Amino acid sequence: PLHEAIQEEVETDPSVMTKLLEILEEAKLPPCYYDHPVVLASEGPVLPFGIYLDGVPYSQTDSVVAVWSINLITGKRTLLALVRKK
Repeated sequence: PLHEAIQEEVETDPSVMTKLLEILEEAKLPPCYYDHPVVLASEGPVLPFGIYLDGVPYSQTDSVVAVWSINLITGKRTLLALVRKK
């Protein structure tokens, strides 16, 4: 699950939160981050994530649509789902 992958990433690399705080101090994130209801309601910093979808061939004739979550601070992708196109 995504929440476990996020927790593992933050626990294994504590610099993630330091990088986030530096980016927040410099206001490098787009306005939609600062205006988001989750960020406004949070008492602490909120990690920004994006969703990426793409077709991925796995044989000569078949492919899947893959859905990833991307940590916008570190760029690390976490695979969320695969949907067969056929």
